[in-house]
Amino acid sequence: MTNFGSFMNDDLELLLTQNEDNIRSLVVNLILNTTIKDDIFKYNLDKNIIFLNNGAFGLALLSIIKLSNKLMRYIEKNPLKYFDRELLPSIAYSTIKIAKYINSDIKNTILIPNSTYGINSVLNNYVFENNDTIIYFDYLYGSTKKNIEYIKQQNIKKQITINIVTIPVIFTNDKYGKIKKKNILSSLKNIICSNKNIKMIILEHISSILGITFPIKKIIKICKQHNILTLIDGAHVLGNIKLDIINIDPDIYITNTHKWFGNIKSCSILFVNDKYKNKFNSCIVSHGFYNGWASQYTWCGSNNYISYLTIPKLIHIWETYGFDNVIDKRNNLANLFLKTIKSKWNTKLIAKRKLFNNLYTIYLPDEINNKFLNNYSELQKIYINHNIEIPVKKINNRLCIRLSVNIYNTIDDINKLLEISNNLLHIRI
Repeated sequence: MTNFGSFMNDDLELLLTQNEDNIRSLVVNLILNTTIKDDIFKYNLDKNIIFLNNGAFGLALLSIIKLSNKLMRYIEKNPLKYFDRELLPSIAYSTIKIAKYINSDIKNTILIPNSTYGINSVLNNYVFENNDTIIYFDYLYGSTKKNIEYIKQQNIKKQITINIVTIPVIFTNDKYGKIKKKNILSSLKNIICSNKNIKMIILEHISSILGITFPIKKIIKICKQHNILTLIDGAHVLGNIKLDIINIDPDIYITNTHKWFGNIKSCSILFVNDKYKNKFNSCIVSHGFYNGWASQYTWCGSNNYISYLTIPKLIHIWETYGFDNVIDKRNNLANLFLKTIKSKWNTKLIAKRKLFNNLYTIYLPDEINNKFLNNYSELQKIYINHNIEIPVKKINNRLCIRLSVNIYNTIDDINKLLEISNNLLHIRI
C-alpha cells in the first residue's frame, strides 16, 4: 500500500495497472448493476421547452440521473467507507472502461472535472521560451482564448514573450459564404510557413461556435510534421462521433461526458501521450500529488465524484442501444429539419452538410438578419420568451442559429421555431 493520505487502497496509479476483473471486487456495487429498462434513452426534459441547444450543456439520460441519486443516498449512509475504501477502485474501474471505449491507452487516460480544467492544467504547466508561438483557428471557444491571454500575461511578468497567432477561417465570397475543408487546411499551412517557433496548436475537434467538425486527423498529421504540440478540445465529440484516440494520434485530447454522451455534469476525459504526460501537473495539489500522474489529477479533495462512477452504466447503455442507431436517428431527424428550414427560409448552412455532426449552423434569412444584425441579443430574448432554446450567433458578418439535433427532438420543434421566426418581422424593437 502506498502513502495516499489515509486511504485504505493502493493509489490510483497502481489500481489502473490491475486487471479489470480484479478491480470489480473493490468497487461500489451499484455501478456494476447494468440492468436496462425502457427509459434507456429518455431525458428529464421540460415538455414545455423547445430544446434545440443540446450543445450548450447537454442533457443527462434519465437512467443516469436515477443512478446518481441512488449513489448519493448510498454515499451518505457511510461516507468513510465510500471515500476511504471504495472510491479510488471505482474511479479506476470507470477509467479502464472509458479508455477501452475510446480506444485510448489506459495509462495515458484519466477522468477530470471538465474540459476547462484540462486546458488550464496544460497551459499553466507548459514551459514557454521567449518568442514561442501558439496558434489557433478563429472562432475558438471563449474561455480558451481567455486562458491563452492569461498565460501570455503571466509570461510577460517573467520577461517571456509569447506570440498568439489566429488562423483565419475563410468563407467563400458569396451571399451565404461557406467554410471549405480545403481552405481550413491551406490556412493552417500558410500560418505554419509564415511563423517561427510555433510550439502549440489549440484546436476544437467540433467547433462550439461554428458547429463544424475540423479535419482533425489531417491537421494533427501536419502539425506533427512541424513538431507542433496538438492540444485538442473535443468537448462535443463523445457521444457525437466515434472517438478513436489511437487512430487520430493527438498529443493531448480532452472530451466531455455530459454534452452528447448523456452523463450528469462534471466528468471529462483527459488523454496525454507519453511524450508530454509527466510535463503537466494538476491545477490542484492534494493527496494524490507525488503519487503518479493519474493520482494527482483525479483526486481533487472531497468532491462529488458521482459523475465518474456513472461511466460504466453509460457505456453499457450505448453498447446495448447501439452507437450507430443513435447517430442514424439523429441524422434522419437532421435531414428532415434542414430540408424543412430550407424550404421556408431559402438559406444555407455555413459549410457543406458533411462537415457537421449534430450541430448545424444556419444563416438566418435576410429579413431577420437585417432587422436584428446590430441588436441580436434582442432576437435571443424573443426566442427565450417563447420557450425556444437555440443560440443566435454572428458569424461571417451575418446572423445565424446553431441548431442542435438529438433524438428527443421532433419536427414540431422546428415548425414552432419557424413560426416564431416568421412573426419576428411584426415585432418592434
